[in-house]
Amino acid sequence: MVYFFQRLPCIFCLYASVRRASKERIVLPRTGKPAGILINLEAQKIFDPGYSLVTRGIYYCGRMLSSQKGVEFKGDDYDGIKHVFSIWVCTSGRDYIGNAIVRFHMSKEDIAAGYPDKPSEYDKLTVALICLNEKAEDHHPLTKLLNTVFSEKLSVEEKRTILREHFGIIMRDDFGKELMFMRTLGEELAERHFQRGMQEGLQQAKEHTAMRLLVKGLFSDTEIMELADITEEQLQELKERTAAGV
Repeated sequence: MVYFFQRLPCIFCLYASVRRASKERIVLPRTGKPAGILINLEAQKIFDPGYSLVTRGIYYCGRMLSSQKGVEFKGDDYDGIKHVFSIWVCTSGRDYIGNAIVRFHMSKEDIAAGYPDKPSEYDKLTVALICLNEKAEDHHPLTKLLNTVFSEKLSVEEKRTILREHFGIIMRDDFGKELMFMRTLGEELAERHFQRGMQEGLQQAKEHTAMRLLVKGLFSDTEIMELADITEEQLQELKERTAAGV
């Protein structure tokens, strides 16, 4: 998918490999230097999962921002915070939306003018939605390309022809297998994200309970571990975070 984005003059140019669990840095291909950004790229099959994808994207950005402390910057060097992006490719966009690309980001508003405008101070968070609808009119090159790639109506050969003639992209012989892999992987990742969300929510509830019991100061460590269903290591970590004011 990175290859597709590189070939288009669009607002999302992912000249990078996606950050993985190994903490691999995103680098620019021409200079080899770190891009100074963190990207969360999601493929979303269900457009209305019971909550706003924009709000979920903001939550993901918040997690990526807070997780940088001690990794991307040390101590109180908050100027070292990297810009974070949460980009959602919605493959089943609603008819009333059609094919759309929208970006949400932070901006400066003067209530009483005077403070200088320094985007590097506040422009740290971007949520973007790429909504695809194969049945709707399509005028943007990025949505046209992605609708072709994810189409369930076009054959592999038809996709190959369109990509070659309209976008100048020559696909390899195993293109069909890659498409099937992408679709299967997307569905598998969606299920994983759901399960991970449930587990994270449960763990956060346990930590919240343990934190309240700690603050009250009326319970022993053993009682807190039993009541909150956490381990001794988790309790110790909560104590350290409380002492550090985190």
